[in-house]
Amino acid sequence: MNPWRLSRARPDLMAAWLIAGSVALQACGSGGGAPRSELRVALATAPISFDPHATDEIVSFIITSNIYEALVTTDSGLNPQPGLATKWFNPEPRTWVFDLAADHHFQDGSPLTSEDVAFSVLRARSDPQSEWGGGLSSVESVETPSPTRVVVHTRAPDATLLQSLAQTLVVPRTSGAIAGSSLRLRPIGSGPYRLESWDPAAGTARLVAWARSQAPRPLITHLTFSSVADDRERVEALLSGRMDLVSDVPPELAPRVASAPDFRLIDSPSLTEIYLGFDVQRDRTPYASPARNPFLDRRVRRAVQAAIDRDALVRDVLSSGGEAAYQPVAPTIFGFDPSLAPPPHDVALARRLMAEAGFPEGFSVALDAPRASFVGDARVGPFVARSLGDVGIRVELRALAKDALFRRLADRDTSLFISGWNTGSGDMQEVLNFLLHTPDPRRGYGRENSGGYSNPKLDALAEEAQQTLNGTRRRDLLRAAAAIAMDDVAWVPLYIPHDRFAAIRTLSWAPHPDRRLRGASISFLPEVKP
Repeated sequence: MNPWRLSRARPDLMAAWLIAGSVALQACGSGGGAPRSELRVALATAPISFDPHATDEIVSFIITSNIYEALVTTDSGLNPQPGLATKWFNPEPRTWVFDLAADHHFQDGSPLTSEDVAFSVLRARSDPQSEWGGGLSSVESVETPSPTRVVVHTRAPDATLLQSLAQTLVVPRTSGAIAGSSLRLRPIGSGPYRLESWDPAAGTARLVAWARSQAPRPLITHLTFSSVADDRERVEALLSGRMDLVSDVPPELAPRVASAPDFRLIDSPSLTEIYLGFDVQRDRTPYASPARNPFLDRRVRRAVQAAIDRDALVRDVLSSGGEAAYQPVAPTIFGFDPSLAPPPHDVALARRLMAEAGFPEGFSVALDAPRASFVGDARVGPFVARSLGDVGIRVELRALAKDALFRRLADRDTSLFISGWNTGSGDMQEVLNFLLHTPDPRRGYGRENSGGYSNPKLDALAEEAQQTLNGTRRRDLLRAAAAIAMDDVAWVPLYIPHDRFAAIRTLSWAPHPDRRLRGASISFLPEVKP
């Protein structure tokens, strides 16, 4: 899925919110519910936008996926399931036919028809400000032969189209282009919840169950999402009774939650990888001292890779709150290759490679690293900086808030950076299309390729894999593409964090693999009196 997604968000879409102040959307019939009908959730960051096509950032997706719906959804194994579409079929490999129920409506009362679905797919694919085009690049056209039938034509067979459509939330066809759309402030979906209020200063969004949703009415009638950046403050909000569920519990605070009798830790396998990226596009990179961009030399990239002890990073910096990463995706992702040998941590090799590349005395560079964006990030940047210093790369660490870092990455205004990606589709194709394919705005490839990496052989393998319906053959193509990326050192995988939540013991909930938090699937257990 998308994206973290520590994926690239568009901070400019939120600027207007901060200027406007606290926005309250008037609710109709949002009266109180039964006891324990409100779920209070603390997340590490605030959403970027409520327009689901404007950003693929994970917190925004967590919230908007409660407001909007998609043609298909996914189960706990990331297998496609009916969403707005009750069924679908393939009359031939490049054609997908979806049938909708006849009684879907948007939260403004307008009917949801096939034309809204077609508009949404094409908007997500082609709007210049959409961050979802990479997953829909194969879509050639969308037809609407009736109000309840959608026909999607692809340029070639697409093995991951259903996964991409599961992440393509449907908006009204009256929404217009992303730039200037009112959806960023006033989302209009067809899902089980609608936005009741949004306070940008506090980073708090309140959702209320929508009575006309076709889904069964949720037991949780009110969802309140609050942004609490400080790890200790977030955990304390849970333990003090101000929150019911919190995300991103750091390893050092996990024992405190585990020892509290009324609370529980929830560990979930992560689909996210944190990595170190380079500017490998420009002859002169802006924040490094050499006249010629040192990261264009594969020997320098290999030296950086060899300088970092990822096992020590996980063990000592993250208190074992993750696992070392050596490939573009986590082991649970389709396309991961268990036979691909991890590159060694070897400082002597790194120094030798630096000398061979013409930098025996090293060089200086600025490292753009996230601050308060994911668990442990305050310690990861300094660890990487120290590791590179051991081989002569003098690092100026720039710890940036999420919006500032995303802006730099979107503008490719960086020489060396730490970022991450949540492969919510469960398939390496997503990483190839968004992060490793040569940037190709016309076809939607490489939209999140912040370093400008390009390899025609990888591009060809990625495109062939997307068109290959045979699972075994497609897996081999994905693995071949990953091997090229790792041999090139397109980026340096760092680690795969654990998704660790904490909740009150009476909360009945299991995390979804793509990290979306579906209020309709959550309930409170009866409290048992001693």
